[in-house]
Amino acid sequence: MKKNINIVWFRNDLRVDDNPALFNAWKTSDQLIAVYFLSYQQDQYHNLGNNHKRLRLKALSNLKQKLAELNIPLLIIESQNYVSVVNDLHKICERLSINQLFFNREHAFNERTRDTQVTQKMQDTVFIRQYNGDCLVEPGSILNQAGLPYKVFTPFANQVRKILSGSELFCYIIPSPMPVENFQLLQEAKKTSKYQDCIKQTGFEDGCRVNLDMLEIQSVDLKTMLNTQQTIDEPRIDKPLIDVPRIDEIHLRGQLLDFVINNISSYEQERNFPNLESTSQLSFGLAVGAISVRRCYQIAKDREPTSSDCWLNELIWRDFYRYVMWHFPHVSKKRGFRSVDSNLVWSTNNEQLGRWKRGQTGIPIIDAAMRQLITTGWMHNRLRMITACYLCKNLWIDWRQGEVFFAQHLFDYDFASNNGGWQWCASVGTDAAPYFRVFNPANQQKRFDPEANFIKKWLPELANYNAKEIHNFESKAITDYYPIQTDLKYSRKLAIEHFKQAMT
Repeated sequence: MKKNINIVWFRNDLRVDDNPALFNAWKTSDQLIAVYFLSYQQDQYHNLGNNHKRLRLKALSNLKQKLAELNIPLLIIESQNYVSVVNDLHKICERLSINQLFFNREHAFNERTRDTQVTQKMQDTVFIRQYNGDCLVEPGSILNQAGLPYKVFTPFANQVRKILSGSELFCYIIPSPMPVENFQLLQEAKKTSKYQDCIKQTGFEDGCRVNLDMLEIQSVDLKTMLNTQQTIDEPRIDKPLIDVPRIDEIHLRGQLLDFVINNISSYEQERNFPNLESTSQLSFGLAVGAISVRRCYQIAKDREPTSSDCWLNELIWRDFYRYVMWHFPHVSKKRGFRSVDSNLVWSTNNEQLGRWKRGQTGIPIIDAAMRQLITTGWMHNRLRMITACYLCKNLWIDWRQGEVFFAQHLFDYDFASNNGGWQWCASVGTDAAPYFRVFNPANQQKRFDPEANFIKKWLPELANYNAKEIHNFESKAITDYYPIQTDLKYSRKLAIEHFKQAMT
């Protein structure tokens, strides 16, 4: 009897727990292999920096080990562009006589286009199975009473909660190991004449490199890539290579449980204070899919049903930005959700932009936040909003400049959330902050870092000043510190006028 050989295509879901594509591929397979594509065009389009790339490599290394424990071989291929991914995947399925291809959906426009091309190319030869592995609720399943997609978060969130409360949230278990012979699938395939012919002709698009001896993760020399700091064209502080956060699945599950047991009840009161360690720090794992959002929601809701609402709301915000990207694909194309975005004429002052990037604005909370970002590859969420609003509203610099800079430095970079957050701050996104709402960074630092402990941690040049002196930087310049870039009150008024003109 002919064996049913399946392939599971990993993307932004680098885990074995609660992975619907993996579980369903495993359940229906006689033999199963996994594949992952390192697509340089995709990385370039999303402006990925080395911090996130190294995090992804670490997640791939962890995944390779977990799959090996399940006797599932992992093939990793470097492809130059979206088209080569389509063609390479087709060739793999053809050479290995694949019956079914399983993958979890991605929501950005280019990735959706690629997936459509894969489906069209293989529709006569391979059964395509797609799943929701990245959202609490499938984006295409939620519409308002008029049958249209939501544009405002609150009614969307209410609908998500209603769906989730109506039935128990289902999470897939980790598959049990396949027969040990399954791990030899690729080695056995190498011996066939059609596969040897594939190897002789490279077998894949130009620019694709694969280990011809063992088609597995070492083909891209992960250890070397993980520990190499490539140069990116952005200002950086001279420093040793930043340690990649730990994101193996067992650690993330323990981290989630620890947060739920010890911190989630105080999350709503403490989450905005950057000097407190009050957040879950699970954004790293979520960013590469090393832990699922459904598992996070399930555990938090089950263990702390009354005190978890605020944190669960943040998970729904994550869903919302994917939902917007799914229903309004133009936001994936470097365009604002609101049409006013195309009428705004932004400043092109590169000197001002450079000072913001380096943390030299003369505004302590802004500078401390930017130092935290470029030193650690992470920034507290409240500070992301403050720094983004300052760049767009006070310096009047295009939000896309900030979006790219964050993408190049954040370990936990997430295209949908980063894009949605920047559009929100710039007042050009869906359900965005009103154009006349402009955070005052001076007030923000007094409110959320009252003793200036966070500021002093990241700005050692201010360590000898007391909190009052630091907070009064507008009225009295701090000696031997950067001068303030712009008048906060005047620049706020100017930003409001720019928006009024653009909307007329």
